[in-house]
Amino acid sequence: MSIEQGVHNEALCEELAKSDKWNDWVITTAFYSALHFVESRIFPLKVKGITYESFDIYYPSRTDNSRSRHEARLRLVKERLNMAYIAYRFLYNNSGVARYNNYKISSALAEEARKKLAVVKSLCIK
Repeated sequence: MSIEQGVHNEALCEELAKSDKWNDWVITTAFYSALHFVESRIFPLKVKGITYESFDIYYPSRTDNSRSRHEARLRLVKERLNMAYIAYRFLYNNSGVARYNNYKISSALAEEARKKLAVVKSLCIK
């Protein structure tokens, strides 16, 4: 994951936000932008003397394999980047709704997602 990929996804998010037509994708692209930003901030990660260069390397090594990739990432954000946790969780929760339950998303919710993305980005890119 990279900051560049996050910026790329964010640019698409901004383009989609220009129309009221794709609010589900505004939220989805905001979430995936944030995902790249938080991973770029958290990794490399040192745990018990072992350095994990990326989430893809870290995830299979965990002893608690009951969590999905997204749940494991949420936990890492809470533990390692707590100030971004509420905004990141908002994006995660609402992107799931937008992708799987209801694509008819209000402009207000899409705008809130863009604000949450800005919070995550500001805490991850210094």
